[in-house]
Amino acid sequence: MTKDQIVRKNHEFQKILKGKNVSSDTLVLYLRPNKKTLRVGISVPKKFLGAVGRNKQRRHVREILTKLEI
Repeated sequence: MTKDQIVRKNHEFQKILKGKNVSSDTLVLYLRPNKKTLRVGISVPKKFLGAVGRNKQRRHVREILTKLEI
């Protein structure tokens, strides 16, 4: 993921939440196309393992998105 795709601020994530989402039992992806790039928010529910497992899941998804060059 490039720097302009990374969401750092809460207000940026709130805008992404208004976009489309794709979900499963262990993951929710929020998508919002921008003029330049696709912005992606990654959310993992608290019922999924512990904090370490959730962070690991987010890292895996970010790595997949980086390799796909989305």
